[in-house]
Amino acid sequence: MINEPVTIASSSIEHEIAPIPENFDVLSKIDKEITNAPIPDEQHIFVAQPHHYDEPLIPVMSDGNSPTINSNINLLTGSDLWVYRPHLKEEVELEQQLSLANDATVMQMDDALLNQLVLGDSLILSLPNKGTQQIVIASIQREKNDVIIWGLQNSQRQDIGKITQIREIKEGSFITDDKQEYHLRTVKNKGWIASKDQLIDNNNQAITNNKQPFSEQFLSVK
Repeated sequence: MINEPVTIASSSIEHEIAPIPENFDVLSKIDKEITNAPIPDEQHIFVAQPHHYDEPLIPVMSDGNSPTINSNINLLTGSDLWVYRPHLKEEVELEQQLSLANDATVMQMDDALLNQLVLGDSLILSLPNKGTQQIVIASIQREKNDVIIWGLQNSQRQDIGKITQIREIKEGSFITDDKQEYHLRTVKNKGWIASKDQLIDNNNQAITNNKQPFSEQFLSVK
């Protein structure tokens, strides 16, 4: 004869509390050790590749940043990516259909040097405020329709910006080590480079110059 399992009414235990285990202190210590365990180093984080079970696991970057270039930094001393040409101010304004408040921002880029750069090449860029910034070529992407993108890093191998070439136009932006933001634009290698503050100032001047009421402008023309 098979004995039926004994059932206990829930009402008889709903207010009871289980006793603390004898090894509670040991369990608590283990839990803290697991919680406070350091995060594994990036090179020890692995991910399996789907549908390739015969291949080894490969490491993946966990911070989302661009991988560090493997080549050494090759500092090209005496090489300027651009030089300042104040006398080209009118030509640049006509070419780009704009008004530059400061001719000290007008520059001419060395297109031949830019296209000769390889990964790891490094230059000291001269800035409009007489400062400098070291940049390292971290990546070069060649797209269709004559599009080239140079990825820039600082000497600490941190991503700071890029320069993009689309046929005869080059545009770029980067952040210096002192957290200043600069923008540049050239057409046929002639153009300007300016800080974010200079761009804002130029914009404010343009707004001020266009505040004159339309009626007054019309009367002045007559």
